Amino acid sequence: MAAKAKAWLTTGQAAGICHVERDTVLKWIKCGKLPAERTAGGHYRIARPELDRFLDERGRAAVAAGRHKAQEASAGGPLRCWEYLAEAGRTRDECKRCAVYRVQATRCFELLRLGCELGHRRLFCQGSCEDCTYYRRIMKLPTRVLVVTRKESQMRRLWRADADDLEFRFARNGYEAARQVGEFHPAFVVVQVTGNEAEARELVHCLAGDTRSPGMRVILAAGRRETAEEYRPRILSGILREEFDAEDIREIVARVPVEAETERGRLQIVQPRFG
Repeated sequence: MAAKAKAWLTTGQAAGICHVERDTVLKWIKCGKLPAERTAGGHYRIARPELDRFLDERGRAAVAAGRHKAQEASAGGPLRCWEYLAEAGRTRDECKRCAVYRVQATRCFELLRLGCELGHRRLFCQGSCEDCTYYRRIMKLPTRVLVVTRKESQMRRLWRADADDLEFRFARNGYEAARQVGEFHPAFVVVQVTGNEAEARELVHCLAGDTRSPGMRVILAAGRRETAEEYRPRILSGILREEFDAEDIREIVARVPVEAETERGRLQIVQPRFG
């Protein structure tokens, strides 16, 4: 009750209330998650109502994340390659003819050690394994995220984020986005609606049908709920608020689990290149 009576909190006091380190509170402030004011001496002060609001939002997010984990568990848990690359939730017919699917292998790339002639059809291999969205997720390489936005402030927010597990690139329009998909091979594309909603809708549909980065998923960032609801659910893998940060993207990435790496997987790993 005494803590509640204080109008302003230091970062140390806020850390104590949240049961985290002070550096974590500073990180929340610097990335715009937790509003704070600076004193004349340059120290941060957090209004208690803002901290309460922040904790309430995090609590709702945690409940939603728990609900997602329960759904994933009921659906069979982490995804294998043919599940990750499924089209609208349906295993592709090409995958069903591949040896990886027929023997229910957990890692398509491991069969390459035995020779491609044994049945690994390389249906979605367009270069090295390191360009494959599924391979990068399994091997815990940074997840590639393409963000389509005209907002410089949004770009700066993500560039400054402490996100070693995410690798960002940016595009300002559909033309740049199409080029980046072919060069960068992102696992996720975030389309931020910053103007013409019809133009954004067309871009989302084009990206959803782009086959150059197999397994790529599209996320929409919109200021109006009505805008987000106009899209068919199967096209989008997630919806963000108009202003978002790396943690928001990370939460959506976590909703698409893959088979975890094991010591055996590390020992058997190969990095073939084609062409």
